[in-house]
Amino acid sequence: NKTKPLGSLGRIEQLALRAESMVERVNVVIKMLKGNAEAITGHLEDAFKKQQLGIWIVQAQEEERRRVARELHDGPAQSLANLVMRLNLIERLWDQDQEWVRREVGALTDMVRENIAEIRRVIFDLRPMALDDLGLVPALKRYLTDYQDKYQLKVHFLFFGEERRLPLPIEVALFRLIQEALSNVRKHAGVDDATVKLEIAPQVVTVVIKDDGRGFNVKYASGKGRYGLLGIKERVELFGGEFTVKSRLGHGTQVIVSIPLEEE
Repeated sequence: NKTKPLGSLGRIEQLALRAESMVERVNVVIKMLKGNAEAITGHLEDAFKKQQLGIWIVQAQEEERRRVARELHDGPAQSLANLVMRLNLIERLWDQDQEWVRREVGALTDMVRENIAEIRRVIFDLRPMALDDLGLVPALKRYLTDYQDKYQLKVHFLFFGEERRLPLPIEVALFRLIQEALSNVRKHAGVDDATVKLEIAPQVVTVVIKDDGRGFNVKYASGKGRYGLLGIKERVELFGGEFTVKSRLGHGTQVIVSIPLEEE
């Protein structure tokens, strides 16, 4: 009878040791799972950011396609359709009223010139050839002049630093960013003028787009909202840059972008 309790005690001690060993193993597994969970969470966050960026890129592409389709439909397409109708009329009246035909041909010639100018403008908006050939500053000067003539939005352009070529992807990104920011000013700020400042320093390029319009609450702005700020921010961060928006209701808006440049 005396050996039985001792045997039970031994078994309890063995169970305790096994339980302690099991606890240690479980702790190790928990740590491993925690580490894996953190890694998985990081991967998921990266995947979400990439997915969100992809969504914004697709949305931007589709919006650009809609804009181009609308401009071509409302402009050159309708004008060319009208041109065909008037040419058919000229063909029918060719022998009946030569004087009218002569005047009509002159008017149609002017219409063709206007269509060529309009198509060239659409092409320039899609991809300004001056950006490839001359660089960011000359392309911006031309674009801002055309923009002012088309939308009656006076744009004050200020340039500081050395006028030189930047890597083409950065030039394209900055050009598109200024396009989008000015579009926001025109649509939402309620003003007749804006300022674009470009500064090219040895190690960084900075762009500021400023207006004195309605302003908005930055805290409640979103990527799907009227300013598309998150889309711009993501594009800037692709180049390791910084993006800042300063705005107050009734006190205008400033969009500030800086992108580092590699040393030559």
